[in-house]
Amino acid sequence: MNRSHCRVFSTRILSVVLLNILGVALPTLASSAQDVTGSRAVTMTRQQRADAMQSAPTQVFHLKYVASQAEMNELGAMLRQDLDQDVKTFIIPAQNVIAIRGLPDDIATAAKLIDALDRPRASFRLTYTVSEFDGTRKVSSQRYAMSVQNGQPMTIKQGRRVPVSTGKYNVSSSVSEMQMTYQDVGMTFENTPSAVDGGANLRFDVVQSAVAGAVPVGQDPVFQQTELKGTTMVPVGQATVLGSLDIPNSTRRLEVEALLEKLP
Repeated sequence: MNRSHCRVFSTRILSVVLLNILGVALPTLASSAQDVTGSRAVTMTRQQRADAMQSAPTQVFHLKYVASQAEMNELGAMLRQDLDQDVKTFIIPAQNVIAIRGLPDDIATAAKLIDALDRPRASFRLTYTVSEFDGTRKVSSQRYAMSVQNGQPMTIKQGRRVPVSTGKYNVSSSVSEMQMTYQDVGMTFENTPSAVDGGANLRFDVVQSAVAGAVPVGQDPVFQQTELKGTTMVPVGQATVLGSLDIPNSTRRLEVEALLEKLP
């Protein structure tokens, strides 16, 4: 009786051990089989894609707000980064379009990306106030307003053009050859806003130029120029002093202030 019980008990232990071994081994084999099958599936998918790309359609996207060559190149780089490497992207600046050659899923992805990026730019009303002070007393103040768009350079000039004679002496003919060029005098504003939360980082260059004193007959004028250049954060709706410059040989100074207002 005891020996019979021992045989049954030993058989049960062996069965449990075998089942445990098989229980561990079978998932491992199944996992290996799935890996091999998956690898073949990927290979077939890439091959099928390569075959489909031979007759892939081309979709043309007309851009509404992206206009400059640099912006189109940037958009094209983003598309190439997000799309499959075999998708062809063509930029046509003359027609302001981007053409995509790829499978329907690629074209759908490109359409979503272009729709997200080809959006109206934030627009602002930028007002400069140029004030001249004599000590603490304000002598004069002039405002210059313009509409600007996010990321787009803008230049305005106000003033006049002063003729300046230039020339050279021709030795062979003993004749002085005179020519006239023109110099802008007045106010010049060059600016590029980059929108940030609550305002814009304003890159500006403000130049005030004028003829220094009376010009004697037969002599070229002497020009006086004051320039303020830099980059600063300008909050929306809050006047910001960009800088103050002392005018040489006087007790006066020039102060430039900027006011940024968001347009609808």
